[in-house]
Amino acid sequence: RQKLIMIWQESDVIEFKESLNELSSEHGRSTDAIAALVSFSNLKGGTVYFGVKNDGTILGLNISEKTLIDVANRITETTDPQLIAEVRIEEQDNKTILACIVSESDAKPHKYKNIPYLRSGSATKPMPDGVYTQMLAQRPANLDLTSQTILNTSVDDLSEKALNRFKELLFKKN
Repeated sequence: RQKLIMIWQESDVIEFKESLNELSSEHGRSTDAIAALVSFSNLKGGTVYFGVKNDGTILGLNISEKTLIDVANRITETTDPQLIAEVRIEEQDNKTILACIVSESDAKPHKYKNIPYLRSGSATKPMPDGVYTQMLAQRPANLDLTSQTILNTSVDDLSEKALNRFKELLFKKN
């Protein structure tokens, strides 16, 4: 039998980060993982893998369930419109890595810390104003997703912070 060897390399749909310290920075940079996720969602989707060097070498990470929740919440809290990523643990070369996966978004253009991003090859770049304006004009008028079922989720996936914010808004509106 022939063993399948997967060549790991960054592309227009794959980004590698060595550690979770590269998830986001205080003021936001194009090298932050969340900027890459935004750029993916603004085009055709993609995945950021944590625990992998730029050259594709698998380093591995120690990941807890709390880490999964914290990463998902950070992505949602720093993007506008809020970006929902699938955050999961994967095994590669007998090492644990973290995958953050986004699809192309119906709500694009997304911004990370008030900057929209696009993917250009294996680089994440700020989106030109003209492209942003064009994407904004093509955004569906009604983005209310409250009546849609999100598959493969449960009540445990809800953010306590988001639920409390929702309660505050309901209270303010009486």
